[in-house]
Amino acid sequence: AYLKSAEICERYIQDFDCARNMWLKALRMDPARADASFYLGQHYRLIKRPRQAIQWLTLASSLKMPSRFYHQWPELYSCLRHSELLNAIAMLPSLRPQHMQLASAAYAKASVDCSREELKPVEQMWKAVQRKQVFEGKPPIPKVRRRLM
Repeated sequence: AYLKSAEICERYIQDFDCARNMWLKALRMDPARADASFYLGQHYRLIKRPRQAIQWLTLASSLKMPSRFYHQWPELYSCLRHSELLNAIAMLPSLRPQHMQLASAAYAKASVDCSREELKPVEQMWKAVQRKQVFEGKPPIPKVRRRLM
């Protein structure tokens, strides 16, 4: 109910404080689910606050799909959260080593969890992060082993 309330607040009445409060209530009520932290991270990315986005998307990316199957969003647990995290990292004005570790881990997880079609935009975000790393004069990122297809 809190997730739906947050959606109404954000999308229909454009009350972002209301949406954030509803997502936080959902997170407190069911911390095992990634939905609320994902939506918080996505919201901060969309308003161009990548540091806050990364905080929430890192949490979302660390959670496993709960064993209960009702009202789950499988795509969130397979690919979307890793893609969104890479997107937020690519928005940072400058990359620190911990950002590169997060990006590398997100790409590695996505390489395993995403379908071939889902992986295309993830690879684009990964390349954007790599280009930013080289542009800043830092050493290239070591290659991540991809899954065998």
